[in-house]
Amino acid sequence: HMPGHKGKEPLEFKELAKNLFAFDVTELEDTDDLYYPNSFISESLRDLTMDRKSTESCYLVNGSTAGILSSIMGLLSPGEKILIESGCHKSVHNAIELKGLEKITLKQKNHPKGFPLPASEEEIFEILKNERSIKMVFLTRPNYYGYVSDIKRLVDYCNENHIYTVIDEAHGSHFVYHKDFPISAMELGCSVSINSFHKTMPSFTQTAVLNLGTLTAEERIQVKSMLQKLQ
Repeated sequence: HMPGHKGKEPLEFKELAKNLFAFDVTELEDTDDLYYPNSFISESLRDLTMDRKSTESCYLVNGSTAGILSSIMGLLSPGEKILIESGCHKSVHNAIELKGLEKITLKQKNHPKGFPLPASEEEIFEILKNERSIKMVFLTRPNYYGYVSDIKRLVDYCNENHIYTVIDEAHGSHFVYHKDFPISAMELGCSVSINSFHKTMPSFTQTAVLNLGTLTAEERIQVKSMLQKLQ
């Protein structure tokens, strides 16, 4: 039921499927290590980082959920405030509960056909100016119906005021590939974005990546450390 491979087996993978168990090996010097890569995984991550236009990108083995949990729990401390949309992914609520955060929820307007629309920049600005202690804005862009909000002014404001901008960009993995697509979160200057390649790109379910943008080296370590704990 997921958008992506639709359960079909590409011809190129028939041979792989026949010999699948031959590829089931542990972390050896020849197979590299996902968390301390120095061989082909390291080379692949350099290519991925360039492709995503990020400061650093990481592979996720538990889908975009692992990236959402890691970015929220890695950057915020218990009791801190996070601004979220009412229609966000359930993993956002899980991260808030696990870390003991205080959430402020944006009420989203609905399209005449009933599905939620993205919150406007003006609404977000109004909340941020009334709630000066908010540490993170978490948005879904595009939302699950393909709508993309304009957040350039918001991202600039958050960067100037030391507020993290984390974008669930699961359905926007293709944005970097053509100028007619909306500008990606990394190109806008966001703190973190999460892509699910299997949503709008030809890859297997749970192919996801975590992109680290305008974070300090220490903040990137915090997120990657949380990612390692969770995966």
